[in-house]
Amino acid sequence: MMSTSLYFLGDYFIKKDFYNNYRIIVPSGVYYGFYYHSVDEPIGFQGESVPLTKDGQGWSWRQSEGDNWYYTEKIADNWYYYEAGF
Repeated sequence: MMSTSLYFLGDYFIKKDFYNNYRIIVPSGVYYGFYYHSVDEPIGFQGESVPLTKDGQGWSWRQSEGDNWYYTEKIADNWYYYEAGF
């Protein structure tokens, strides 16, 4: 089953998530998906404002005191792949 989420980030910025793969191992999980961002810039999981750092072909974020992490990579103009772990 494909799930989608739509986020409006300000008046003109739109982020659309598409995801259908996730793996949950209690108490953690990993989400995989892709999103469209109208501004064509990488953005945090579910539109969160987190400091992304260049990481290989993409950008990443890791929680300083915890085990949450996020990685995103541009796959085409305005389209990004992501992985998020909690």
